[in-house]
Parts: sequence; structure tokens; C-alpha cells
Amino acid sequence: MSIPIDRREFLKLGLLAASARLAPLREGLNFVRKPLPPAASAKRVLIIGAGLSGLVAADELTQAGHDVTILEAQLRPGGRVLTLREPFSDGLYADAGAARIPDNHELTLHYVKEFGLTLVPFLPNKLARVFLLKGKRIPAQSRTELNLSHVPLDMTDEERRLGMSGLAEKYLGPAMSAMGDPSAPDWPNAAAKEYDRISQAEFLRERGASHGTIELLEYPFQSAEDDPVSFLYNLREFWYDSHSVLNSLTSPDAQRGYRHAIEEFVDWYCSEPRLAFNRIVVLRYRSHLESRQLAPGTINLRLGAVRRLAYEAADCGLLSAKDSGKHLTRSG
Repeated sequence: MSIPIDRREFLKLGLLAASARLAPLREGLNFVRKPLPPAASAKRVLIIGAGLSGLVAADELTQAGHDVTILEAQLRPGGRVLTLREPFSDGLYADAGAARIPDNHELTLHYVKEFGLTLVPFLPNKLARVFLLKGKRIPAQSRTELNLSHVPLDMTDEERRLGMSGLAEKYLGPAMSAMGDPSAPDWPNAAAKEYDRISQAEFLRERGASHGTIELLEYPFQSAEDDPVSFLYNLREFWYDSHSVLNSLTSPDAQRGYRHAIEEFVDWYCSEPRLAFNRIVVLRYRSHLESRQLAPGTINLRLGAVRRLAYEAADCGLLSAKDSGKHLTRSG
């Protein structure tokens, strides 16, 4: 059926459905909108489907001066983006599609900003989270690492001791380094192309990960037996997540400073015998900085970069609250 509704209100309604449980909109997006040139003569355009792509196409074409009609079989816009608000009570709801907007989805975030939509954090800032693994509910406080001793999966004792951060470092860290920089003009490199030919589950099996660890690192989107996604796709998403700290900084000078601080820490970290990213590692890094006789302000800047990374890792359940902040004390 044809839906008689103002084009901008219709697009805003569709985007609003997608913005219910999402990360806060970061500043300094790299996306620059390139509007269509004004139409020399208006065309009558028919768009089939009122999903987000159809809505965006209609908005851009209309702003260029064309006469646009959207046909949608359903009685609502949004396509696969759907928030269920019934039969829940007390304002509760459930997302049946598009539960989050990653902060590197700059085109979507551009329209979120244009229409003034309010976003909320995808992960809880204060309340506990609940992981459902093999039918067992495992609560975890915000900024805490998932306790692997409670996970009902077939894992080795060593893997449980490593924790989530240690597992990610052991099994995924080398691949992250070999993949290179996805933002580089000559990317992908040879290693990245190889990773594009296998799934993450296949890569983890080749690395000797247990079935339970593969299940855990695939959670919640895939499983050890059902993972059709390119391993390179996952690595690229991890890379963007790790760089979201830099993207949250609006000043180019601040971005350069923190990028240098982070890269310096990573270079030192990879040169040291280590286990997981924890309190001892950061204290050793602070001693390393002090041994170089750096100024207290410079040391604080370096530790500030690590602190931001630690908070993000804790928000993702990869680092405990203790290791995410209390040990990152200021110098002098």
C-alpha cells in the first residue's frame, strides 16, 4: 500500500525504530554527505520498500527536487528494523532487528544526527549484565570480566585462567597484528586476504582452541559449528572497536596524541613477556615510563590513553573493574 506521510517524518520514524538500544553518537564523524545535484527537470521516482535504504534514497531524491513515491507492503516503515513494545509492561521493549549501531557506521549516524534522534548506550553503565550460555544465566556487573569458572563450556583449565582478555590475546592477537590497518589505502594485505577465505571458528580450531573457547569467542552471534562469516570481517570489526577511543576525541591534536600514546604502549606491551592485560602489566608500564625520566604530565597522558582503552575493554566484558581503572593512578 502507499503510505501518505511527510517524507522527513517518515524517514525519521524509520530511523527512530533503529535507535532504541544503541551506543552514544560520537562526535567528529568522518562521513561527509554528498547531496545529489539539483534536478534540471523533476522525475517521478517509484521506490519499492520502506526500509532504511529506501527511506534514505527517497529523502535524497526529494531534496534534489524529484517527485518520489514509496510503496511498502507493511503498515510501518523500517523494514527489518523493528522494536516490539507489546505485550510488555512498564515501558519495556525488545528489539527484533537492528539492536545496535556500531560507531563506525557513519552513514547511519549521519542521519541520526540530522534528525536529532536520542541514542542510549548499548551496554549498561551501572546495572548488571546477564550472559545466557547453554541455558545457564551468568550475571556480571558492569565493567567486570566474565568469570570463566562459571561458564558451562568445554574449556581447558589454562583457558579458564586466561580469562576473556587472555583468550582474545592468545588466539586473536597475532591475527589482528598480521591483518594490518583496514584504513590504509593499500589494504588488504596478503594475510588479510587469507583470513577472508576462512571463518573465525576455522581459524580458532587451527590455533588449537577448545570447542568451548570457540563457542565463547563466537558468542552471541555464531557458534563453533555454524559460522558462515569471514574471519577478516570479524577482525575488521575488532579493529574499528579498538579505534573508537580515538574517534571519540574531537580535537585532531588530541587524536594524534592519544594515537601515539596507544601505539607506544602496544609496542612496549608486545615486546614484554606477559599474560593478560592486567594491573601488573600497567604498573610495569608506568615504571618503564618513569625509567625514561619522562615528565609527570607526559606519563599521565600515556596512562590516560591506556585508561580509556581499559574502560572500553571493561564495558565489553573483557577486563575486570579493578583492572580497568583503580590501578591507573596519576604520576607526581
